[in-house]
Amino acid sequence: MLRAIADTVGRCLRPTDSLGRWGGEEFLVLLPNTERKDVNRVAGRVLETVRTVGVDVDGGTVGITISLGSTTYRPREDISSLVARADAEMYKAKQAGKDKLFGDCD
Repeated sequence: MLRAIADTVGRCLRPTDSLGRWGGEEFLVLLPNTERKDVNRVAGRVLETVRTVGVDVDGGTVGITISLGSTTYRPREDISSLVARADAEMYKAKQAGKDKLFGDCD
């Protein structure tokens, strides 16, 4: 499941973007040189693309959904603060019923 998500998300990104596994079931995507207004557009494309993926499990196909939190770097911010803000947005998405995108990039 994690490999299918990573492969799918990776196909939605530019060569300059980075994707990495951040925790057990969490990934972190870095979109350098991306305008604030474009962050949620990219995240929305990722969300929609992942919804189209099915994974074969025990002879059947299981759909995948994800919850996304997005944010942008603030001047002089450390990585811990940046990730904590993105994580908080992701948990808002999960609490809203999963398979959603929450972010402070509007």
